[in-house]
Amino acid sequence: MKEAHIGSLPWFAGVFWLTVATLFHTAAHAVFDLRVSNRLCRWLIQQTNRCTRLANSCAFEAGAEE
Repeated sequence: MKEAHIGSLPWFAGVFWLTVATLFHTAAHAVFDLRVSNRLCRWLIQQTNRCTRLANSCAFEAGAEE
């Protein structure tokens, strides 16, 4: 397993996308717990997954390997 080059631009982009994914995930939990809207909860989960995929691609761009 090879790690990404810490401090590179793709690494910072990956950290950004992971932070955004965490915010969407937390919002999805709050919406689910408050039983506000299933549709909104699904949308938030989709956005969480999208941001996670972007963070993953940034890690590979920074040089990480599985």
